[in-house]
Amino acid sequence: MLRFFRRSDHSTDLLRVLRYTLWLVPTLMGLIGLAYTLVEHLNHRHDPAWPWPSFLAGAVLGFTGPIFTWVALRWAVGMADEYLASQSEIARRADELVVLNKLITASRSLDLEETLTTILEKTMDALGASAGMLFMEDNGNRGLNLETYRGIPEEMVAKESQLIPGHCLCGEAVESRQVLFATEIEDDPRCTSDMCICAGFRSVACAPLHVNDQLVGLIQLASPEAGYFSEKQYDFLNAAAAQVSVSIENARLYDEVQSFNIKLENKIDQRTEQLESARQALAEKATQEACKNNFPF
Repeated sequence: MLRFFRRSDHSTDLLRVLRYTLWLVPTLMGLIGLAYTLVEHLNHRHDPAWPWPSFLAGAVLGFTGPIFTWVALRWAVGMADEYLASQSEIARRADELVVLNKLITASRSLDLEETLTTILEKTMDALGASAGMLFMEDNGNRGLNLETYRGIPEEMVAKESQLIPGHCLCGEAVESRQVLFATEIEDDPRCTSDMCICAGFRSVACAPLHVNDQLVGLIQLASPEAGYFSEKQYDFLNAAAAQVSVSIENARLYDEVQSFNIKLENKIDQRTEQLESARQALAEKATQEACKNNFPF
């Protein structure tokens, strides 16, 4: 899919036509003005007041008029460019809200594994990424574990199964808690791992996931196209990461509660069995005592 922050083809074509007009119209005006001046000069070259009217007409029709026309058209093209840019920005913001709403809807599931898979797929689809990985923090340990991925070679999965803070671009994003981009991996000194290059990726985006300064994980998106990810997506990825972080944290807390409930139920079942065994033992003992009292011999 196309990245939603790009201008439409119609707007691009309109701006191209306006820029052509910016130079075409003044040039035609100047040529026509000079041609008209030359014709009039040939017709009136024997008049007593000539050639000063020719010079004046040439200056006005051939130079001053086209220059003022160019200035006016330049202002009009600038206004059109700003208007189309504002419309494009409004459309981009609207698309971002739609995507964020889809992320919210998609992450309503409280199943952690389903939430992680859905979030990665929806985020990749929103930005048109060809590959993605989602890491989760490892129970307070220093590294992050790879939980789910799409479009990643198995060799890369095996070598990138754990993310160390400070290592490569993703590790720097974890340490800085900031969204980071690499528009050309080969030329970016922060990209110290060769795995992305070997997998055919040229640009990546790394968004750390955290809730109340508590690291939850990191999502990485990749593309084989250089410059595919840029600072224009910073605000969107920040907002998406915040929503994703909350959804993951809710799913994880629900998973922990469910796990605790299962353990609690198992302990209750074990305790119930123990109490039942004790009750049966007491009942048998009471029966034996009663038999002894009734039949002393």
